[in-house]
Amino acid sequence: MGVESLATSLEDVTALAHDLQAFKWYYTACCTILFYDFMLTWQEEYEYIWNGARKGHGYDFMANIQTRYIPMAFCIITLFAYFSPLWTMEMYVPVEKSVNALAGRRFLTLILWAIMVAQFVIVIYAMSQPEQNSGLPLPGIPIDQFHVCILYSKPEMDLAYLLCSIVFDSIVFITTLVITIDNKCSIWPDSGDSSTRLGQSRFRPANSALLSTIQRDGVLYFCAILSGNIIWLILTLRERIRHQAWIEIYEYAVSYIVA
Repeated sequence: MGVESLATSLEDVTALAHDLQAFKWYYTACCTILFYDFMLTWQEEYEYIWNGARKGHGYDFMANIQTRYIPMAFCIITLFAYFSPLWTMEMYVPVEKSVNALAGRRFLTLILWAIMVAQFVIVIYAMSQPEQNSGLPLPGIPIDQFHVCILYSKPEMDLAYLLCSIVFDSIVFITTLVITIDNKCSIWPDSGDSSTRLGQSRFRPANSALLSTIQRDGVLYFCAILSGNIIWLILTLRERIRHQAWIEIYEYAVSYIVA
């Protein structure tokens, strides 16, 4: 190897080390925000889910576990994998995100569950293909920057997975707008419910602060997640493989913090 080639290799290794270190600390910051959000909203969760009107409702309990506690557990596992010397490449276990339905109508929930199952099948199929998956090539240098495992499948599998994500988020976004724009709709059921296009819903004024907040947050959520998925798709198809992980962390963090 000539001097010029050696210098180029050292520059690439150094750049990769900086990218991965920034990636790991960026993920740490996202997880910190997630735990901070949990502490801010713990009182409301206790009053509503654990000791309030929705106590004992199986769907609400499972949705709460899925959108709050599973992501935090995922953060703990991933941070341990990124920074602990006890977690080696051989032990690294990829964990996929999960999503949660916003409306209670049975057929709509089934559609959203079907999309999630389709994503799960795509991941299992992609990971089970022999010699079709590759890890991010890392130099064998025993420093913290290279203590990370990033696994990628074929771009076609990523495309199918991302299309499912975009369809899922679009359905949730449209449903949120329909529920809140209809002046006889609300996501909070009550004994005095009235029938609407999306099931039994309690009357609330169209200009209420609750509906305005749901509409605003729903639009922000959809724009953030859609932009994340589109950028992820572009990077998957066009950019160098080491840059693709950034948008995965962005999409994961925004999804669970906003939800």
